[in-house]
Amino acid sequence: MYNSRVKIALAQLNPIVGDLQGNARKILAAAAAARKRGAELVVCPELSLTGYPPRDLLELKGFVKKNREMLDKIAESEREIAILMGYVDADYKIGTRNLYNAAALL
Repeated sequence: MYNSRVKIALAQLNPIVGDLQGNARKILAAAAAARKRGAELVVCPELSLTGYPPRDLLELKGFVKKNREMLDKIAESEREIAILMGYVDADYKIGTRNLYNAAALL
C-alpha cells in the first residue's frame, strides 16, 4: 500500500510588477514556510515571478531573459519542495517572438 495523498500549500503572494528578485524571495519564503508545515508542493499565483500584469516590461530588452534566469535560480535554490509558479516564457523564431503566460513545476 502506498500513500496517495499529497499535502499542497497555496501561496498567497503579492508580487510586485517587474521586481524579479523581490518576487523570487517571496516565492522562496513561501516554499520554505510550506515545507516547514509538511507540504510537498507549493502553488504560487499566475505570473508570480514577473508580477501581474507585466505589460510594457515585456517589450524591454532582456526582461523575458532575466525572468527565465531567475526561474533557474529559484529551481537551484529550493530542492526540498516542489514549486508550481507562473512566469513568462518565449519562443523565438526568425523575425518573431511569441510570449506565453506559463507555469513551471520546479
